[in-house]
Amino acid sequence: MDEKEYVCGTCKWYEGFAGVCCNGESEHRADFREPQDSCEKWEYQEVLDERNI
Repeated sequence: MDEKEYVCGTCKWYEGFAGVCCNGESEHRADFREPQDSCEKWEYQEVLDERNI
């Protein structure tokens, strides 16, 4: 999958357990968000490949 999905669930600043935005620059900071929501402050989150750790 080369194409990035610009939604909260793939954002660097999304805390998935509680579903909260942690980006201080976002208008949604400290708000509960659904993983499929999105905003203009989305940032890429690098996912570590567990096999290479």
